[in-house]
Amino acid sequence: MLTDSIVDFDTSPQHRFAYLIAVLLVICTVIAIPYADLPLTEVKPFLPMFAACVVVTELITAYLLMVIYRVSNRAYLLPLAGAYAFVAVIVVIQLLSFPGVFAPQGLLYGNSQSAVWMWVFWHSGYAGLVGIALIMQKFSLMPTLKFWQGVALFSLAPLLAVLVATLSLQTELPVLIVKGSYYALSHSVTGQVVWWISMIAVLLAIDAIRKRYVVGIFVLIAMLASLADVTLTLVAGQRYSLGWYMSRILSIVSSLSVLIGLLQQIALLYQNLTVANRALVKTATSDGLTGIANRRLFDLTAAQEWLRAVRNAEPLSVLLIDIDQFKAYNDYFGHQQGDECLIRVATCLANSTKRPSDLAARYGGEEFAFILPNTTREGAWHIAEQVRLAVMALALPTPQSGAVVTISVGYATWLVQSDIASFADLLKIADEGLYRAKARGRNCAHTVQTSE
Repeated sequence: MLTDSIVDFDTSPQHRFAYLIAVLLVICTVIAIPYADLPLTEVKPFLPMFAACVVVTELITAYLLMVIYRVSNRAYLLPLAGAYAFVAVIVVIQLLSFPGVFAPQGLLYGNSQSAVWMWVFWHSGYAGLVGIALIMQKFSLMPTLKFWQGVALFSLAPLLAVLVATLSLQTELPVLIVKGSYYALSHSVTGQVVWWISMIAVLLAIDAIRKRYVVGIFVLIAMLASLADVTLTLVAGQRYSLGWYMSRILSIVSSLSVLIGLLQQIALLYQNLTVANRALVKTATSDGLTGIANRRLFDLTAAQEWLRAVRNAEPLSVLLIDIDQFKAYNDYFGHQQGDECLIRVATCLANSTKRPSDLAARYGGEEFAFILPNTTREGAWHIAEQVRLAVMALALPTPQSGAVVTISVGYATWLVQSDIASFADLLKIADEGLYRAKARGRNCAHTVQTSE
């Protein structure tokens, strides 16, 4: 299925690059840990900018995952999409409750612990939902759901975010932060639970890439970034420290990784579809044996060129070509050699077209045809003689000793002053010319038109 190329593994260089990013995330986090508590300047616009970036990327990712779910009906995509919708909602709530951004104590009638608890719900809920998706993928838990049922399950995630936010804002929760210090959070069971949920999600993502799913590598990057985010927050010690700023940047990396992976796969899918479409068009308009234009393309081109010739008052010529005594050739040498003869003659005819508008096509059996726009009768005769001599030059032997394969050609030309009413009539005249050429001994070009 085409959708499989979005969610299944691909060993392209882009994915090897993704592995490199995952390694760099680990290295950078390890290097930053000793300096995580270094205090830095408080930048007021940083949080709104950070939140806006996360919310937009999370919503786009959730939307794309739901679109893929609708096409592929892979149920594990529901909690994965829900994870990103959950974060998009809860980040907005955290920003509104964060002290000093919109109000000294935050909005939404919260308290000093509201923002940090939003952080707890954010990271634990995100990692938990992603973990559920990876477990469903691992054990092939793929229930068949109607689309509206999938949307209903997907909607539970953002509703869960609103629910936990509402409860936390109206409940006196345990203290996790005091005057900007994360000491209580870092040494609490809550902080350790968040860290271990994130770690389990990372381990599940590692297992997913072993099962050869491309989403696994980008989810792994997202979960590694999220784990690094949690780790640096816990060791940072306070808000607006080096670790605190880095953890927010890592949240952006976590938000972007799966989105980038999906966009990359969608671009690859579009590229493959373009190539497949071109191949399909070529197959539909090419003769399967000889490779030149088939009867279908001949008929389409004939209709277009007839209308153009009539509109522009330009001559239009057509050639009908038949390989002489081909049945005897086929009976004597066999069908395989007969096919080779057709291929050689077709290639010769195709190479005889000099202009892009000229078309050489296999008309049927051992018959071929030329469409020659803006070509007079004399020009048509000249081309007919060229192709006749070119086929003789192939020197394909026949059952008769010393003889070579030849062709007979019938040609006809439409002019403004002629009484030919349609391309079918023009083709009928060329066919009659071909019959006359056969009657005159073959290996010649003939037309039944006597006057313009």
